[in-house]
Amino acid sequence: SPVGPINFCEGNSVILTAGNGTIWNWSTGDTTQSITVDTTGNYSVSVSDANCGPYTSNTTAVTVHPYPVAGFNSQVTDTTVAVTDGSTNATSWQWNFGDSVAANSFNATHMYTDTGSYRVCLTGVSNNCSTTYCDSITIINPNTIALPEAFTPNGDGKNDIIKVEGTLKYYSDYSLSIFNRWGERV
Repeated sequence: SPVGPINFCEGNSVILTAGNGTIWNWSTGDTTQSITVDTTGNYSVSVSDANCGPYTSNTTAVTVHPYPVAGFNSQVTDTTVAVTDGSTNATSWQWNFGDSVAANSFNATHMYTDTGSYRVCLTGVSNNCSTTYCDSITIINPNTIALPEAFTPNGDGKNDIIKVEGTLKYYSDYSLSIFNRWGERV
């Protein structure tokens, strides 16, 4: 009789134990009363003692399931991330977007309400076996533009160019004025 489940994930095992006797002959070739099984297969035992037997047990079918391999690709656009499953052998998916929001779909899209770095995790599941893969993404406010407070276009190679950082596509009308240290427009 099995001691433990007979369907389990790889890396685990089950102990099969035969009834009382003095001689045990398992289908694996083992000759002990109990065997530890960690591979898929059909297992039986023949038991006898000095007075009777041999008696052969019913076959016990053991199934060992491989772990799925979780993985995904992500595409961040503004405050939204689209995640695409890249898992192997997963039959169900559990997404965690790092901001208390979760999803249970093959692919998913999520809109963040705050900027920052988030750890997105996918747990791939198959036959109650699971693995998790995580990756960090950064959400920036697409309406934020960063400009330096000063620049020195004197040709020395330090701060010679003013760079506008951010996305101007959300602004239909903008202008930039530059003033010297005396407050005069140049």
